[in-house]
Amino acid sequence: MRSSVWIVQAVLVCLATPLHADDVKSAASTLEKDIVFAKIDGRELRLDLVRPTSGTRPLPLVLWVHGGGWLMGDRKDYHAGMRDMAQFGFAGASVQYRLAPAYTFPAQLDDIKHALAFLRTNAAKYDIDPKRIAVGGGSAGGHLALMLGLADQGEDKSHPPVRAVVDMLGPTDFTTWKINRDADDLMRRSLGVDLDGLLVDFLGTSDRQDRRMLEASPTTYVRAGNPAVLIIHGTADTWVPFQQAQVLYDALKRAGVKARLVPLEGASHFDIFWRPEQRAKSKQEMVQFLKQELEQK
Repeated sequence: MRSSVWIVQAVLVCLATPLHADDVKSAASTLEKDIVFAKIDGRELRLDLVRPTSGTRPLPLVLWVHGGGWLMGDRKDYHAGMRDMAQFGFAGASVQYRLAPAYTFPAQLDDIKHALAFLRTNAAKYDIDPKRIAVGGGSAGGHLALMLGLADQGEDKSHPPVRAVVDMLGPTDFTTWKINRDADDLMRRSLGVDLDGLLVDFLGTSDRQDRRMLEASPTTYVRAGNPAVLIIHGTADTWVPFQQAQVLYDALKRAGVKARLVPLEGASHFDIFWRPEQRAKSKQEMVQFLKQELEQK
């Protein structure tokens, strides 16, 4: 049996990293760390920004949200992936947010909204195009990316909504999210809580009928006018079953929203970015999707 320390490390990599470090090319880019975007409860929240050194300005931007079950994870886990995406002309910002259980939802979403507002307000300073911003993430980060993209309908008329969302492995409907006993046991050994415990830490309840389940579910906010969504999900995922991806995709299509679902055959929640062929497919799908959705318009 692998040690719990190894399992935690695997979880962090699989839930947080959009592209494996082995995929990083030598394309020139700059990394600016520790940019303070908000101060909440006396605590400074920071983001890290990667920008290609060449290419047409202003740059399209992808705001990356790390995973880790809303309990752990770090924005630096996205540095390698952002440098990789820079070779295709994308700026990238990886954002810090307050973690459960000290902070329950919607604190995490509020923090991501603050980061987005900061980047929009300072777009000229950082050479980014506020009209060409996407958001993406994996697992818990995928959930928060979906919430930001689908719930941000441009209520702030001074800024356009995000243009696109990349969701990898994200939970989409908390009212139906359940896992088997083996997955529950693995989650308990790696995160310290089973799924119900995780939901209590994040939402304050594990009752699937509680209103908070609907309020935190991306499917609740599906409607015509949502930004385009790319969903990448392993068909053998036991932590966030593939059904979670399917139900979101079906809802988006019914609403007339542009969406693409990419099933990664046989991929679990842990090995989706470890298998070279699946890493390559995920990267190809993301680059193609983002190039199309963030093109000049």
